[in-house]
Amino acid sequence: MSGGRSLRTVLGSTPLLVGLLLSGCGWGSSTHGSVARVPDRTEVVFLPMLHGAHRGASGYSFGYLREILREIAPDVVLVEVPPSIMARVEAASDAHESGAPMNDPWLTRWPEIFEVLLPMRRRLHYQVVPVSGLSADARRDFRAYFEAHPLGPDVGYYRRALRAVRVMREDDDPREEPAYALSPAYRRLVGWPRQALSTAAEDELGEAGPRRLVHAHLEKMREAIAAHPGERIVVAFDAADAWYLVPRLRHLPGVHYIDALAFDDVM
Repeated sequence: MSGGRSLRTVLGSTPLLVGLLLSGCGWGSSTHGSVARVPDRTEVVFLPMLHGAHRGASGYSFGYLREILREIAPDVVLVEVPPSIMARVEAASDAHESGAPMNDPWLTRWPEIFEVLLPMRRRLHYQVVPVSGLSADARRDFRAYFEAHPLGPDVGYYRRALRAVRVMREDDDPREEPAYALSPAYRRLVGWPRQALSTAAEDELGEAGPRRLVHAHLEKMREAIAAHPGERIVVAFDAADAWYLVPRLRHLPGVHYIDALAFDDVM
């Protein structure tokens, strides 16, 4: 793999130690290292996005995203864009490639879309499908809640979750170690604040309730996956949503889920 240190470099070359640790972390799945295409089988890969944190020259950078997309060689990439604004987002991305300044608010917040996911489709010949379930009502409810509660819900478990993620990012930045950013351990940790927010304030958040919103994403993903049977599909979505999405993508009928670590392993 390129960029950052591989997990095996960090641990050393002892096969038994590596095997035990991978198994204990949930990384030693049956799909790990097995990336050959199987004809007529629908394959799904969740590729976690760090948004602006991908910026940088090493580790889990935009360059790494390009490399792992080449390794995956998807037929379809599902992106974190509401279908209703996809035409606008594509136009803004095309204009930026031609030298125009980036002024689209969606692309400013999700830079991986114009830096990697849209441009790479011309090189790798995959289809890009927008599947974000974020609606105008959800944006309204989110703003209203956090205007009333700038620090979020006043409960200890929510504050502890935020603090844990902050400490992790200070001590163990996933940008420096792609294998960590792709791991179940990282998914669980960065998803903790959203689960805590859901427990504390799902109803108060209305359409922006974390479970309600991520379920809306999943419904659009299901539709897109069903529309592309027998193809390899990448779900390029916020790492913090993986706690909900990955277990459900794994168990979609007729879908073979492949862990992204399998592709990192052969890079």
